[in-house]
Amino acid sequence: MTPSGSTGAGWHAHRVIDTPVRAAAAPSRRLVPGGLRLAAVGTALAAALVVGLLGAAVANSTSPDGLDRVLDHGLIARYAGHESLILWVANLGSAIQIVVLAAAVGVLALVLRKPRGALLVVLALPLASGITELILKPLVHRTAGPAYAFPSGHSTGVFTLAFVVVLLMIERHRPVLGQLVRALVAVAAVAVAIAVAAALVAARYHYATDTVGGAGVALVIVLSVSLLIDALAERRRAAG
Repeated sequence: MTPSGSTGAGWHAHRVIDTPVRAAAAPSRRLVPGGLRLAAVGTALAAALVVGLLGAAVANSTSPDGLDRVLDHGLIARYAGHESLILWVANLGSAIQIVVLAAAVGVLALVLRKPRGALLVVLALPLASGITELILKPLVHRTAGPAYAFPSGHSTGVFTLAFVVVLLMIERHRPVLGQLVRALVAVAAVAVAIAVAAALVAARYHYATDTVGGAGVALVIVLSVSLLIDALAERRRAAG
């Protein structure tokens, strides 16, 4: 039996009003929001330029440059006497710990209903590490002791995961409290990566410019892969 005119109209109006609210509350599937795409491209290019300039400046060197002498000396002096803590923090960037942290970030992406974020971890981390270890280190040929140093592989790994977390935390359609929590999580992730980089220098595993180079590589790869994932996913959706 057909509902009465008033009841039917009210039911229809409720559907029309309720649908946009649900759509607004749904999390965005994009890793890089549309309004930030141009900024992401510019940031990636700038980071690539910084890595290139630093690599050219320290190529074939076996000692710290002027900037390293200032930063390295300060960090080594500041954390003298805390060797156990420094080594523990520095080891957060080692292979096993990075795999564990990567799994945690992937789970976080799925919990936030951002499967593209989980895919980003799977693609960006090995790509950034491979470019660092197999291409840039032999190409730049900077050494710290017997090993290639630029860019720092430990820094590349931790900053890659930190930048992924930052992208996962970007969600505009959230209450103020939710946005504050997300901002704190993003800041904490970057702070951990910076702490690892500082510990690597304080422990004399790397020069400061090595860790900056690792962060630059991570930023380039995370932003580039994110934009590529978004573009391919949207093209597939349009084609489907």
